[in-house]
Amino acid sequence: MSYAKVRGARLYYQVLNPGGGPTVVMVHGLYTHHAIFFWCGAKGLAELGYRVVLYDLRGHGFSKGDRAGFRMQDLAEDLLGLMDYLEIDQAFLAGYSLGGTIVVKTALMAPDRVLGLAILEAAGLGSDELVDVDDVDQTITATLQSYAVSIGLALPARAEHQFRDQVHHLLDAGLLDDLRADVGFFQNLPWGDISTPGVLVYGTDSPYIEACRTAAANLVNSELVMMGGDHNMVVRYGEEISATMIRFFETIRQGRPWPEVQSGPRPTVGG
Repeated sequence: MSYAKVRGARLYYQVLNPGGGPTVVMVHGLYTHHAIFFWCGAKGLAELGYRVVLYDLRGHGFSKGDRAGFRMQDLAEDLLGLMDYLEIDQAFLAGYSLGGTIVVKTALMAPDRVLGLAILEAAGLGSDELVDVDDVDQTITATLQSYAVSIGLALPARAEHQFRDQVHHLLDAGLLDDLRADVGFFQNLPWGDISTPGVLVYGTDSPYIEACRTAAANLVNSELVMMGGDHNMVVRYGEEISATMIRFFETIRQGRPWPEVQSGPRPTVGG
């Protein structure tokens, strides 16, 4: 197993097609881990010749270290630190859920290092997106039920127990307090400072429709792709999302204009 020591944490990482390029770094969401991208994009990108880097956020999966903070600034610095460790000067970034929020912050902090952004169901950290601690167990149960419906089977009891333990461990480490400190992140973001091209992918039943509206209205040089499904769309529609990311990355890599639709109003986000 491979680890990078970054800002006091040991971040687990995995590299697919290590001799390829350009590099795509894929960032998972809250309470999940790097393997989510085996449903969505990692294999196809590696087969096309990209070097694909997957890693676990601090305190998630195989990574260790959860006391250095979970603010967007902290998590973006972790990502840039991993790129430094792996000697990656520039990369495409793909982020799912909170990972989508992290890659947006990273593009704002280090625009010269980001070739393009694939933003999948990114959370905007609106006040309605963060649950109270008293509601956590109820939220965990609802999340597991939703995930079971998406993949067509329930998690084994051991996996469900591990998931619950991880959530409570992260809460004890101050995760929710740090996320609350970033409430309104998308609404307050200086979007005009981000010129990096991007593709936004959201489900029509996403719980983050407001974040989708904000990003779609403000992220220049971006294309919005709406698909069926809810927040678990990376599992249910992995092939379609993978094809969308590949189309985007290949367009940028080949120096062709993006977005491909150059005129006309942006699509209206329903809800």
